[in-house]
Amino acid sequence: MAAGLPREPAPGGFDGVPEVAPGHGYRAYPRPDDGLAALPFRVRYRMLHAQVCAKGHRAGRHRHPHYELLVPHQGRYACLLDGLPATAVPGQAVLVRPGGWHEDHCPGPLRFHALTIEAEPGPAPGLSADILAGPVDPRRQVLDDGGGRLRALCLRIADAAARGGATAALVLDALAAEVLAELLRAMPAEALAPELAA
Repeated sequence: MAAGLPREPAPGGFDGVPEVAPGHGYRAYPRPDDGLAALPFRVRYRMLHAQVCAKGHRAGRHRHPHYELLVPHQGRYACLLDGLPATAVPGQAVLVRPGGWHEDHCPGPLRFHALTIEAEPGPAPGLSADILAGPVDPRRQVLDDGGGRLRALCLRIADAAARGGATAALVLDALAAEVLAELLRAMPAEALAPELAA
């Protein structure tokens, strides 16, 4: 790499850039030709809740028409998904599918984000499309946070929503689409709807 320039860590994309001429490195990152190039629905941001619960958190049995992603930052998030237990700690997240029944039984203290995104059109007006293939064991809905990517995306969403402005909805929808892409990466292929299992 060019003499005198400090090396950046690998996530910045500059480590290992091959030198193509004295003092000049170059690497291209083209768009992949294979895999999932487009989604069969539009992804939109709905809401992000940041919750700080000194004595735990409880919510009775309920459901939402869109996805809810629960990302613990501190403590243990515990719930029932369609009557079966699911638990996540920092480094994990829980995906609640559209129309899925859930109830929260979280011991405290707890800090978590609850992110709601929609994927429309779905099977009925106002109901998001389902990325999951049929009934899925709730343990499959507890996901590895992919090195903190989902947590970082929630923080970016909070920042974008707080800043507002003329392009806020566009930025929030783009971040929601990135969240969905991370969910598709995190889910086992056999748990995904066939049109999404690339």
